[in-house]
Amino acid sequence: DGLSKNILSEEKDVLKAALESCRIIGSNNHCCPLIVSAITLKYLCNDGENKSLVKHEHDGATIDSSSPRQMTSMLLILDGMMKGYLCNGAASSILHEIDQELTIQTPDWFHKSPSIATTISSFVCHSTITSNVASNSSLAWALLDACNSFVQCIQQSNRVDGEEWGMSEDVVINILISIAYLLGCPDEFGISSHAMRVLHSFSSCQCCVVRSNSKHHGKGSGGSTADDAMQSLMDVHFRRLLPRIISSAPPFPWEQSDPAFLAIDALLRTCSGSTAGNNFDMVAPFFISHLSTAAYNKNDDCAHDQ
Repeated sequence: DGLSKNILSEEKDVLKAALESCRIIGSNNHCCPLIVSAITLKYLCNDGENKSLVKHEHDGATIDSSSPRQMTSMLLILDGMMKGYLCNGAASSILHEIDQELTIQTPDWFHKSPSIATTISSFVCHSTITSNVASNSSLAWALLDACNSFVQCIQQSNRVDGEEWGMSEDVVINILISIAYLLGCPDEFGISSHAMRVLHSFSSCQCCVVRSNSKHHGKGSGGSTADDAMQSLMDVHFRRLLPRIISSAPPFPWEQSDPAFLAIDALLRTCSGSTAGNNFDMVAPFFISHLSTAAYNKNDDCAHDQ
């Protein structure tokens, strides 16, 4: 709790120390699995109710531990841990101050346990995060940094193992959902181009997943081509992404400011036209509902004006 509070501090020195602490933790193979397990218990077990049972004190007020502010804090902690996995320089420098001969073991906690990636990917698409990311720039940037570090960890794990690092489709879907919500953020956040770069990096390091899933998700003969490998993962997993976003949203009609509407709008804009065409059975009800709602609201407004 102390670290989660300090990592949001407006005092520069306190913030810097908190971020460094997260990187040092991330270079430790024993601490990180424990922290990730704690995240599962505290934040993910009750996500169906969109809140955790645990509450704590902050600035004299009791706040829900799954509030947007707390989620921002946890995203920054996870991001710091993953940065520590990617580069253990912070921990090494401390050891060298004690003894130049001391060395630190290269961290391998991220790629040694598949449950680590599963937990982190589940957290970044937590309902509190997706419901508030389009209205909270601090939360959006923290989510972007965490997703970017996650993708870099995947890329580094591939290099360590010497082959494409296999992960479950659910993990891929979770990260893509987070990216879709990031792409739906307002332009003034200045986050869209960064989110697209994360998507491109993720699609690149998942080429084997793209090729294998193109057979199942694409229409036509079912064979894979060289073009399939260059597809965005949004295109490949479209039939799972769209219903996941819709299922977590309130019933129709949606306001154009609703996070789910913005995420689906971003998903459709990001995917190729052929993806929408090949999956029109799923896309059509979405368009019909919103066109009908827009027409109804327009007629209702005209009636009031008269």
